[in-house]
Amino acid sequence: MPDSKNLTAVTLGDVMLDYLIDIGPQREPDSQLVNRCYFSPIRTQVAGLGCMFARYAKNNGFDRSVLIGAIGQDSQDQSIADFNGRIAIESLEQESIELELARVPAETGQVAMVFPEERHRFIVANSGANAEFNCDVFDQIDLSHLDGCDVLFVSGYFLVEDKQRQAAVEIITRARQAGALVVVDVVPHEIWQSVPSTEYLDRISLCNSIMITNYTMFDHLGWDRQNAGWDAPKQLVTAQTLDPLLEQMELIVVVLNSKRDYLVVTRQGSLTLFVEHVPYKVSQKRDSMTVHAMILSEYLRHDRKLDHLANKFNVPIAARR
Repeated sequence: MPDSKNLTAVTLGDVMLDYLIDIGPQREPDSQLVNRCYFSPIRTQVAGLGCMFARYAKNNGFDRSVLIGAIGQDSQDQSIADFNGRIAIESLEQESIELELARVPAETGQVAMVFPEERHRFIVANSGANAEFNCDVFDQIDLSHLDGCDVLFVSGYFLVEDKQRQAAVEIITRARQAGALVVVDVVPHEIWQSVPSTEYLDRISLCNSIMITNYTMFDHLGWDRQNAGWDAPKQLVTAQTLDPLLEQMELIVVVLNSKRDYLVVTRQGSLTLFVEHVPYKVSQKRDSMTVHAMILSEYLRHDRKLDHLANKFNVPIAARR
């Protein structure tokens, strides 16, 4: 029976320790942020795109979740992780995620995320050890997980810088040869400022699935998205407009708007999952990962067909024209 199939997800992605600071309750509307002192709890969480997907895959349909990435090494003892790396390891192991994390001579990645008001934030990131992931660290990692995995989830950041990209290409190639669905998450943090969209599309050509937001899709399809924002007219992103990507992609998932409605497109057809159909709160990025993992597990568990996903959420499949 398809429901009894054991699924393995391997993630290639960032490991970050986030510092979350919410100053909104103390701040007067429209007040300047400079030259002021705010007193607020500073929360920490182990995050980064790799950690987030590995975590939500394990909790949403995948029996095994393996994370491949890099953390910093201790300055006194290179055989162990640095302080933030040890925090990440402890947190992820408690969630039963299998870790293949190389130790490199750099700090474990960190992010300071400040929320000055509701639904707004600014971010300062130090990619740290993530930027040092390259082919030279393979001797620290067991890549045999790729030979039996059902999906390889790749952070779009790993296809930007040359050293990371070369290592990612080797990992992607091995997973594709083993028959895995290789999904690239085209992260929305202004990635097109680092790599032109046409060049980036060429870089993801080894993958056979893509997850992308509506407004990032504007840039990668060469559309003018000025003032469009999250809630651009839905008719602009349809199954038909995605046909060029379907020439190389087996599965496309687009986050359509700020409510987190989803367009799921394959060569068989397409369907739309509205937020009310999804049995999760999907108001933040980490929650959208929940839905991504759920879509992938349902798709893979049922022979890479849309029928079960459509039946599960009682939505029709639209035929391709």
